[in-house]
Parts: sequence; C-alpha cells; structure tokens
Amino acid sequence: MGNDLVAPNFDQTILIPNEDEVVCPVYTLPLHEFRFQEYCNDQGIVCYLPLKRVWKVENHNRNGKSYQYSKEVLRPMFASYVFAKLTKAQK
Repeated sequence: MGNDLVAPNFDQTILIPNEDEVVCPVYTLPLHEFRFQEYCNDQGIVCYLPLKRVWKVENHNRNGKSYQYSKEVLRPMFASYVFAKLTKAQK
C-alpha cells in the first residue's frame, strides 16, 4: 500500500510508576480514544493507547454498480480505554 500505517512506539516508562504515581485505565466515550490521547498530551499527562491493525472493508454503490475495497486501519486494542500515568493528586 502507498500509505504505511505507523503505530506509535511503546514507551515502557508508563508501566513503571514512581512512588507517588499510579497507572490506571481511563474510560472514554466510544470512539473518542484518539481525542482523549491528544487531550492528555496537551495537558502534559503521560498516557498510552495500545493499537492494533485491522482490515476495514467498505461497500459502495456508484453509478448503479456496487464495489468494495479494503484498507488497513489502526484501532484501539481495548475499546473506550486509555491507560494514563497519574499522580495521586491528579487521580
């Protein structure tokens, strides 16, 4: 494919919290995981969104003819959850 999907690199520091930090799953609205991750990055909160590659099949009708195509997309591994490293004050 022309467009290569690049998953963000896994940062192992999120799995190793300090004494005053905790890693917890944060529930988001359905299909808002990427928005929440951007929000956390803007606020300076360390977060991790595990992604998986899946094939998405789309069906279309054009000029009376139907066709379908598939493409590879990145989807969250755990729907509606983002893992965030929070201090006890932020929690």
